[in-house]
This record gives sequence, C-alpha cells and structure tokens, in this order.
Amino acid sequence: VAPGVNIYSDWNGTSTDNYYHWDMRLDHDFGAKWHSFLRMSHWSENQVPLSDYNNAASQGYAGPAHITEWSGTFNNTFTFSPTLLGELRYGVSRQAYNRTTFGQPFDLASLGFNAAYVSTAAKDGLIFPNFNLSQGFSGIGSNGYNSYYENPMAHDVTGSLVKIVGAHSVKVGGEFRKLFENFTQFGHPSGSFNIDQSWTQDVATGGVTDSTGNAFASMLLGLPASGAMTHDPYATDASAYIAVFGQDDWKVTKKLTLNLGLRWDVEIPRTDRFNQLSYWNPNLPSPLAGAVAASACPACGSLMGAMEFVGVPGAKYGRSQGPIQKKDFGPRVGFAYNATHSLVFRGGYGIVYAPSALQAAGTDGSPGIEGFSSQTQFTSSFTNQQSAPSACTTCATLDNPAPTGFNLP
Repeated sequence: VAPGVNIYSDWNGTSTDNYYHWDMRLDHDFGAKWHSFLRMSHWSENQVPLSDYNNAASQGYAGPAHITEWSGTFNNTFTFSPTLLGELRYGVSRQAYNRTTFGQPFDLASLGFNAAYVSTAAKDGLIFPNFNLSQGFSGIGSNGYNSYYENPMAHDVTGSLVKIVGAHSVKVGGEFRKLFENFTQFGHPSGSFNIDQSWTQDVATGGVTDSTGNAFASMLLGLPASGAMTHDPYATDASAYIAVFGQDDWKVTKKLTLNLGLRWDVEIPRTDRFNQLSYWNPNLPSPLAGAVAASACPACGSLMGAMEFVGVPGAKYGRSQGPIQKKDFGPRVGFAYNATHSLVFRGGYGIVYAPSALQAAGTDGSPGIEGFSSQTQFTSSFTNQQSAPSACTTCATLDNPAPTGFNLP
C-alpha cells in the first residue's frame, strides 16, 4: 500500500447515553411550631461513545463512563414565638464519575512489552498504547486522557435566627461547609509512540522528507522515533469554609426600608490525604543560586524562589498551600423606597468574595501538584537514526521502551 492511500471506508456507529433520575420529598410537622422536610435526589447515567475500530485499539478522547449522583437536604423551621423564628438545614451531595478506555484492562504482554513495562503501566491503567504514524496512516490506540475518575463530596450546615423588634427584622446566622475532592485523569498510562519512516528509508540522512521508507514498516520492526509514558497523581483533597452573618431590615418609614448587613467568610485551604501538594515560595533561596558561574550570570548568586512541599518539617503553612483566609468581610447595604402606590425604587451595594482558589474543587489542569507527576521519555536514537538500534543499549525499542528505567515521581 502506498503511503497516504486511504484503504478504509468511513466508520458508522452509535453512541448511547442512558440515564434515570428521581426526586423525593417528605414533609412532616413535629408540632405546631416545628416543620421539617427531607429531600433526596438520585441520578444514574451510562455513556458509551462510538468506538471507531470496535476494539481496544480505538482512538478518541472518550470511553465508556458511568456516573452516579446523590444529594439530600434535611430542613427544619422553628417558630419559637410570634417574633422569633429559626431555621436549621443540613445538605450533602456526592458524585462518582468513572470513565474507562475501550478494552481496559488490556494485556500489554500480548504485544510483546516486557514485564517491567507492564508492571509500571499497571500502576495507572493497562490500556492499548497509542501509536501515531506519519505518512497519512491512521493511528491506533487512545489519543490520551481517557481514563478518568472523580468523586467530589460536599457537606453544608446552615442555621439562622430572625427576631422582629419594632420596625426591625434582625437576622443572624452561620454556615459551615466541608468539601472533598478525589480526582485523577491519566494521560498515556501505557505509553504513546511516534513512528515515522526514518528507520526504514533508503537514505539515513534524508530526514523525514525522504521519499523512501514506510512508517508502518518501522512499527512492524518495533522502532519508534520517540515516545513517552505519563505518570499521573491522585488528588485526595479536603477543605472547609465557615461564615457568620447578620442583617437588619429596618422599616424607617412606611415608604422607606433599609437593609444593613455584614458577612464574614473564613476559608480553610485544602489539604491532601497523602500530602501531594506543593507551592512556589518566593522567599526561599533558589536551588540554582551559585550553581551558575558568576561570569555567565552575575545575578544568579542571589536568586530567590523555590518549590515547597506541604507536610514536611519547616513547611510555612503545614499541610496547606496557603494561610487561612480570614479577612473577608462583606458589607451589604440596600434600600426600597415606595414613591407612589405604583412606583418603587430599589438599590443595593455589597462585597461578595469568590470561592478560594485553594478549595478542594476543580479539575482543570494540575496547579499545586508539581513534583508529583512525571513522564518517562522514550529515546530511540542519539544519532538521528544513523546507527543500528543494536548499537545503542540505552535507546528505546517497542520490546524495551525504557532500557534505562522509568522516571517515576
């Protein structure tokens, strides 16, 4: 088959997404002054995207996924007196999202990979490796970041009291949240290989623009041009949030009502069960200070800034990446003025703080876990493929992609 010739027809298939969802609510009066309700919700979903090759070598950035969600609320309202009311609420939510790769777990040994390679890949996930071929050949194997697991959970407790005193309706209360996040997404846990014609072309120095050679033939010989295996961490984080608030709705006149309030937010930054967190400390001496000759870098002798890991002796914030955030005071001021029986003016001003960036939440990227993920690079040649593979004992082949070992975190 000539390079670049398409011998495959278009693929047709189906993607399925089946789910069910239910909600329930139960209301109950424990007495004339105590009303409660219990609400529960559940979601279950199964997704199966199109498998282009209909086997473990399918490409794409998705795979079969199962998602379950549970949430519940227990709410209580109390009438202590005609001028004193109370509310106490507890809520909880939990999700489990588990996405695998087609054909997982896959037997890597069946492709000829050695035992050390298989055991290292098994730490994150045994899937069909990714092979990217040049010259227009279709690749095989997952394009990466398929295998995915997330399990967030949140608890919330809120309580408040409302006291009516003359023209004032005063509300005070507090809130506590506890957040958990378990997350991981594997890039190429069983490796990714780039294969071109450079090992099989007629002129070794011709580069990949040479018209001879065949990428598929290079793959059959087990000679990739390059490759890598990712080693990804698991996030097992927890954080907390506390708030207290007060507000006075003051009916100044029959036409004017003022709303005066203040909320204090306290953010307790995340910790990780296994202390897999790090941060940049600009006040530490740089490990590069003095490592470069002064003639080459006059300023390098006094470089500052270094990565710091949580949970180690002397860590500035202990097991966290930052201090407790306790200076977030948010005032609220509002008014309502009834100018006429058909015209009302309303306005307000408030300061509201965004959730802390150090909460146990969010899955975009990997800030804060530097030092706990790595890659093992597969180098097939140090001479631009001009020396025989057998002449390089430290070069990668498909039967031994990492002859010098793996670069684990």
